[in-house]
Amino acid sequence: MGVYNVHGGHNSIVPGTSYYLNEVTEDRKVKNKVISLLKSLGNTVYDCTDDAGRTQGQNLANIVAKCNAHNVDLDISIHLNAGGGTGVEVYYYSGDSVGAAKATAVSAAISEALGIRNRGAKPTTGLYVLSNTRATAILVECCFVDNTTDKNAWNVDKCATAIAEAVTGKSVSSSTGSTATKKKSADVQLWTPNNTFAQRWIPHKNADGTYCLECASCGLYLDVMSGGLSNPNPVWVYEKNGSDSQKWIVQQVDKDGYDPDFARPIELIPVVNKNLRLDCVDGRNEDGTGIQVFTANGTTAQQWGLVDTGAGSWVLINVDSSKALDVKNGG
Repeated sequence: MGVYNVHGGHNSIVPGTSYYLNEVTEDRKVKNKVISLLKSLGNTVYDCTDDAGRTQGQNLANIVAKCNAHNVDLDISIHLNAGGGTGVEVYYYSGDSVGAAKATAVSAAISEALGIRNRGAKPTTGLYVLSNTRATAILVECCFVDNTTDKNAWNVDKCATAIAEAVTGKSVSSSTGSTATKKKSADVQLWTPNNTFAQRWIPHKNADGTYCLECASCGLYLDVMSGGLSNPNPVWVYEKNGSDSQKWIVQQVDKDGYDPDFARPIELIPVVNKNLRLDCVDGRNEDGTGIQVFTANGTTAQQWGLVDTGAGSWVLINVDSSKALDVKNGG
């Protein structure tokens, strides 16, 4: 289970924005609901909201001090927006690939839940909370208080549920209080490189030297479907489960072991069957080509160039097609 800090922005002394909706009133409602839902899923949650700071600086400093008092997986800052726009957007600290993935997922989830525009994940170094909290942090601008479309679509329960589900990958039932794991999955494919998070993979190195690869756009993991019981066997992305079907050996072609420079192409070897390799179906190279594991054969359909983005993620380019390992529709 995860550990989270959650807080509502501003306070009644240094209030946020207000028009059709009042930011402080609504962000407290969302904050309380998010905390309740995260706890119902078995997570540890700390409320880091500040109601005492008498200036904006004091308010922000108090929030950061509360957040940094705990070792957590994610800080979640809840706000509402203003300025004549419409939709939801989520900020993260520029260069933090984990924050980018969470921000992307939360923005998409709220957009879908409320039926408002998805303005997406926004990198920045100019927000105090994101720059000064020790843990990865996201700042959620749930909707615009001065837009009638957003005001009419506004629903605290739907917004909070979307946030809780997006950061945990689990579904919640706000009506009954029951919880259930949402079996999330998506197809992987070859696709022309496009610099989207659907083609960025966050490497998580395991104690045994293997890697789990998390898609930055959806938080799902590169996974051998059904545990690799057949050959060939389809590959998809699936929610994190710690199984060997999500562990990969990264090996240079014609060279044993891991070299962070990857001067040569690599092969990805599934731990569930080390005789197999990550492979393009039928050696095809057009957009939409499926991905599988297949008997090692030394062909370029099983060789990948690894591009380090410099932001904690990799892009994997198939040597034969020069196309990227991609999650269909971003997951």
